[in-house]
Amino acid sequence: MLSDAGLAGALIGLAVGALNRWIILRMVQQYVQAVDDASPTDEERATFAARTRRFRRFLVAKSLVVFPIVGYALGEAID
Repeated sequence: MLSDAGLAGALIGLAVGALNRWIILRMVQQYVQAVDDASPTDEERATFAARTRRFRRFLVAKSLVVFPIVGYALGEAID
């Protein structure tokens, strides 16, 4: 059964995950701007975009799934 402490923990985990995602994406954005300044070839840009796309998918999954689950588990443990 869902408890209030578990749900509160899941919401806190979701907020922490969103904050984590925002911070990491800002760091990646700064790196992308540095790479663009070096003006790589089109092939290098395509490879980098593919890697970034996979990384962003992983980051969204972690932010929306892993952090809330950990928060829920911690909330249940406290309750």
